[in-house]
Amino acid sequence: MRKIGIVASESSEVGGKVLLQAGEEGVKAETIVQIDNPSGKVIGVLRRGLGVNETLTVGAYRPGVAYAKRGGTPSSAREIFSFNINVIGCCGEGGIEPNKVILAPRSAVYAFEPGDSPNPMEMIAQGKDVVWIGNYEGVDEWRIPVDVKFIPYHIAVYGATGSGKSWLTRYVLIDLLIQAGYRVLLLDWSGMDYAPYLANRVRIKDVSWDEEAIIEYICEKARHFGYSGYQRDSNPIKDAVEDFVGDDWAAKLSSYNSAEQLKADFERAMRSAIEADVQKDRRQSGLLRRLNRGLKRISVEAYGQIMGVRSPKSLVEDLKDVAAVDMSGVGSEEKLSFFVSLADHLLDQMQAGESLKLALIIDEAPQYCPWEPKGLQQDATERIKALCALGRKHQLCMTLISQGISGDIGINAAVRRNLNTVFFGSIHPLDMEEAKKWLEPYGIPIEYLLALKPGRFYFSGKMNPSPTPLLMTFKPRDVK
Repeated sequence: MRKIGIVASESSEVGGKVLLQAGEEGVKAETIVQIDNPSGKVIGVLRRGLGVNETLTVGAYRPGVAYAKRGGTPSSAREIFSFNINVIGCCGEGGIEPNKVILAPRSAVYAFEPGDSPNPMEMIAQGKDVVWIGNYEGVDEWRIPVDVKFIPYHIAVYGATGSGKSWLTRYVLIDLLIQAGYRVLLLDWSGMDYAPYLANRVRIKDVSWDEEAIIEYICEKARHFGYSGYQRDSNPIKDAVEDFVGDDWAAKLSSYNSAEQLKADFERAMRSAIEADVQKDRRQSGLLRRLNRGLKRISVEAYGQIMGVRSPKSLVEDLKDVAAVDMSGVGSEEKLSFFVSLADHLLDQMQAGESLKLALIIDEAPQYCPWEPKGLQQDATERIKALCALGRKHQLCMTLISQGISGDIGINAAVRRNLNTVFFGSIHPLDMEEAKKWLEPYGIPIEYLLALKPGRFYFSGKMNPSPTPLLMTFKPRDVK
């Protein structure tokens, strides 16, 4: 290792400053260092540098300032360069442990370099059950450790468009989950980011739904037959829809040869049921008008969508390693209804005590659980919260991918609290405040996130064996 400076005054057990020695002004942020503290060796990372030259302080007359104003080169004799040290931990027999001793001023600070053995990532991983992903920014040899014990505590990937979220998922997260023994089911909202690159893919049009999802989908397509508020969930027309779908939809579906035939039979049954209600109570004469307006809004294609032949149960049971569901070609209601069906099947399995060993990756997560969900999004949001709550004990890993963290393009706050591992890429300025809550306690200036290059992510949370976030990158296999 190369000595780069010494610990400055006003240090503590969680951090301090390193004064760089002459010739080491080129040291960069995110350099991992070792401090030779009198009590033992301590590992840390450098963040937020500072350069000071007292002769160039602006705001008052100084000879150095006046000299520079006339085009001269001021002296560097009183120039100081420093970095904040964010402590990772002290080196113990069992690996990296929390540091409880003050960093002594004047302690020598050394920078880890490629080829050093053991390297800092191996030291951080010591004593833990880990798999390895990507590499530390700037050092290809240092792979990043991941604590597999916390995979079921769920994952979030945040980054603005172009930050590399899709590549991170395809080339890092899927490999990570498979290494850890998880099967991976990926829901590709657009059908363009993942499905074309995976050998095993399923079209959403081929998957059937459960009865509850079908009922909600039909009502959503018919705009709830004009009902609003609490009446959406309790009205004679929805009761008739529930009676038609019944408790064994799969058996009923086998009697139809086409969507047109299903449409005709459904409309006939609905009109018959509502006409019977009207005959019993003439005050309900407006029901037929509501019904007819709603039926006009349901297209033949919509009926075709609920005639899928492959059940969510078989989709999960047949999954061996990784598969993508291509959700293109249908509208948001169809996608959300499919998800509700899939989620209900997974919840049933976990409530029965099964261990799933499954990772469910959800692309475009705000489409499912936005900050203020309504209609089918509300149903999807509640399902995601339930999956997260049960998943921790039944080896289900929820992985949500989003351009935004909070607000209009972000994820529902109640869902975010369940995502205990986070990969932060380059973010939108509107997300600065939310990102600060995760990263500022570790000394990471939020400006770092605004300037991250594509493919660079801060890895933070439970799965990270390091108590402070690590800056990772990766090299896609199809890019030389």
